[in-house]
Amino acid sequence: GWECVGRLDGHSQRVCALEAAGGWVASGSADESIRVWSAGDWRCVHALCEHDDAVMALQHVGSFLVSGSCDQTIGVWETESWRCVRRLRGHSGSVLALAATSRYLFSSSQDRSIRVWVSASR
Repeated sequence: GWECVGRLDGHSQRVCALEAAGGWVASGSADESIRVWSAGDWRCVHALCEHDDAVMALQHVGSFLVSGSCDQTIGVWETESWRCVRRLRGHSGSVLALAATSRYLFSSSQDRSIRVWVSASR
């Protein structure tokens, strides 16, 4: 069975999204931030504050973390530097979920659409 071995506190409002990869765990919150936690000791090592509304979705894609927000945008973050390197716009409602394949990023929104994105570097 499962046993709780840690607790990550730091957001000021509800946590809406989680993603984990390698040595980190990321959490998205209604406080408009993404926190990156070190796996193992569970310390917050980065606070990413580029969104203007709740962060509802997180997806790890290659060397990037992608975030979907109620500000109707998708943030693309380099996982090496944790810098926001791109902001994707196109939805007219909150971005609620993200999914990815090796080629495509999919985003769903409160605007009742699913958008399909492909990296411009391909």
